[in-house]
Amino acid sequence: MSHAEATTKLTEEIMKVLIKCVTELDIEVQTQLKIQRNVEEVLQDYTIEPCKKHRNCRDIADKANLFLNSKNIEENLAESSLYGYGLILTKLSEYLHKLVSLVTINDLRNFISEVYR
Repeated sequence: MSHAEATTKLTEEIMKVLIKCVTELDIEVQTQLKIQRNVEEVLQDYTIEPCKKHRNCRDIADKANLFLNSKNIEENLAESSLYGYGLILTKLSEYLHKLVSLVTINDLRNFISEVYR
């Protein structure tokens, strides 16, 4: 996929999200096209690649390690507690392939349902 194609695809995805967010504003087609052109202008200076090619697209394992280290230092938890936390967070990391900031309550509910099935 060329840079221009990737930019157009990303712009279209951004526009879909924007339109969903502001449907109550009833934006006219001309205004939508203007916003789309502005987004394309901003994005033309960036290299766009699918997230799957980058390791940092899933940061749960890294954040879990930080959490476990802080729990160990701050609260001096028992080894068994840290081990248990570590197991469940490892499973969560394997189950969810996304950034922690994008995890939803439904993701967690589905994970818990899967784990305790």
